[in-house]
Order: sequence, then C-alpha cells, then structure tokens
Amino acid sequence: MGQFRFKEKVLRLQIEDREIQIPADSAFAKKWHDLGQDIIVQVNAIKDKEGLTEDELIDLMDSKLTEALGEENMMAIFSGRELDLYDQTELVSFISSELNAYRLKNMKKLADTTKPNTAQKPQMAMAMKGEAPLEVVGSARNKYKK
Repeated sequence: MGQFRFKEKVLRLQIEDREIQIPADSAFAKKWHDLGQDIIVQVNAIKDKEGLTEDELIDLMDSKLTEALGEENMMAIFSGRELDLYDQTELVSFISSELNAYRLKNMKKLADTTKPNTAQKPQMAMAMKGEAPLEVVGSARNKYKK
C-alpha cells in the first residue's frame, strides 16, 4: 500500500554561517511579494526625489524584513553588524532567489507528474518561468481548515 504525507514547508537557508528557517508556503510567498512591491515603490520615489532618505529606507527595510522573517532571524542575521541598505538589498535578493528556486522545483515536479488541462497551460508555463505566481482559483482553499 502506498503512503503519503505532506512534506514540511520550510526553506532552510545558510545566511552568515547560520541556518535560518522560513516558511515555504503561499502565505509567506505573498508576504514576501508584498515586501518587494513596497520596496520598489520607495526606491522609485527616491529616484524621483520625492521619497525617503537612505536612513528612512533602511528603517523601512528593517521593519519589513523583521515582519517577514521574525525578530529572532533578523537578530541572527544582522547580529554585530550595522544595518546597511546594500546588505538588506542583497538579503532580499538572495531569499527571493531561493524562494523562486523552491517554487520552480515544485512546479517542475508537478509538471512531470501531471498534464494540465488547456486552460491551465498558460498560467502554469508563466509560473514555471517565474513570471507570475500560480494562484489558486476558487473558494476551496480553506475548506478543510478549522
């Protein structure tokens, strides 16, 4: 008899010689996407001379990263370091890259085991290229959650 168990949705990352664990689920992916969008808006505003100063942007990034990663992880990552916009940006870029690699690995596994119907093919192709998030359509997401 075959057996199935849901795998743990945790992404383990080595950052500054420490293992940091972040959720590898849709909720975290959305939170991370929103963080990126907020940062893009602020950076564009700075370019237009209407936005935050560099110190204010460092504070904003710290707040957003702490919200997404948690205080404990932020302390582990930045312990003994002065907060720097370039370090924060590199961290965002690294984690984004790792999340995309995790998602692509899972999408490829799904593509190898299933054949999407005609309506799903464009959306799945975009998701596998990392061009668009694969969204669940419908209201069944929380059907079994209590």
